[in-house]
Amino acid sequence: MTEEELREELFLKIKRCLDIGDIEETEKILEENKDIVDIKEVRDTWNEFHVILCHFPKKVPKKSIQYLIRKGVNPVLKDYAGMTPLNYAMRAKNLEAVKLLLKAGGNPNAVCFKGLDMPFYSATSFLPFQEDLVKLFLVCGANIYIRLNDNENLIEKINNFIDPERKEEREFFNKYHKELEEKGYKYFQEKWDYLLEDSEESPLHIAARKFQVAKVKELLKNGADIYAKDSLNYTPLMKALARCQLSDMKEMLEISELLPEEVTENQQSFIRRLGEWKEDYKSRFNNPNSEFEILDTLFIKLCERFKIQIEEKKKVKLPKLSEKELELEKEHQKLWEQLVPKEGKAETLQGEVIRITGKIAKEVLENGGKNWSFDYRDFLRVIFKYFEREKSLTNEQLAEVKKCTKKLNAHGVGNKHAYILKHLGVVWVLQNPKLIPLGRVHYNL
Repeated sequence: MTEEELREELFLKIKRCLDIGDIEETEKILEENKDIVDIKEVRDTWNEFHVILCHFPKKVPKKSIQYLIRKGVNPVLKDYAGMTPLNYAMRAKNLEAVKLLLKAGGNPNAVCFKGLDMPFYSATSFLPFQEDLVKLFLVCGANIYIRLNDNENLIEKINNFIDPERKEEREFFNKYHKELEEKGYKYFQEKWDYLLEDSEESPLHIAARKFQVAKVKELLKNGADIYAKDSLNYTPLMKALARCQLSDMKEMLEISELLPEEVTENQQSFIRRLGEWKEDYKSRFNNPNSEFEILDTLFIKLCERFKIQIEEKKKVKLPKLSEKELELEKEHQKLWEQLVPKEGKAETLQGEVIRITGKIAKEVLENGGKNWSFDYRDFLRVIFKYFEREKSLTNEQLAEVKKCTKKLNAHGVGNKHAYILKHLGVVWVLQNPKLIPLGRVHYNL
């Protein structure tokens, strides 16, 4: 038997032990073969969480999930399909695993690459309504504003599809939405903090996960142990990272400097998750604002603190524009100001054409395609259809659009092509002056 075959056999034995909650035998295998297998190892984008949670409807015992968390297996790792351990636990309806993974910092908003699966939205679909489970998701950062493939966020979905059996859910979320707008997220962090309590956490754990900087300083002054462990084997710093939301980044930075631990891969994973949330939040808006700059600055500082190399923005060489093209640029900006809202999709087809061509151009010309994703490819797919509507672009112009979308589709690279789409958007809007309601659309960005 080769070493690789032996490794595969050992990992299979470990899986079988974890499937039935035999922690003692798992520990024995790992101890006897510590030079051959590592429980934290990632194999083909999967770690041990993915391995034991993917075979639903089998429900892995709670103690196996807790064991893997305590051993330092990454609870937020994405596999080749963009699925995290929490996605798989939610698919299996393994609620004990779901609760543990959330408390360990699992991402409630992790959407797989096909945009069909998000743990939080799955949690809202249970009948009868699981209020405590939903509260746990919300206090762990679940986002009611994310839009999936049907282009509706949660509030729109539950109010547009009136189901008598979901009255309790509808009343809960409409009340939550109203209070969230009035009081902010930190109000709920405090209100539902009891859901995160851990019988083994120290006062320093509690102060850190509540981002009480002054309290952390006071406890440290009185000799608090920065390496104390809770039931998940988390230190106070790790606990804070697992709980950190965008609104906590300032305090997180201060706390991380007060608790000088050696940086781990799991800590870095939580920081990268903040980066994903930051970009998702920014994508909701059509125009940048001062808040974006603050978030970006805090994120950069956290990356420096946790030794994460930030990918430099690609330097994009912009083509020189002709006088006519410069005029079209000015006209696009004018139409943007008239037709594009601050946040979300436009109300009219004309506004949406300007918004889509503008967002594509911004990503390509300013970011070098760094955030290029399925959402932008959806834009390329629908923009051609929009250009065919009403008084269509000419056949020559439509052929040019096809050429541009083909060039941009793979990686969001093609400066000239981004400009062409933007300028043809202006041409189409100007030759269709009568505003057309946008209607229902099936893309997210």
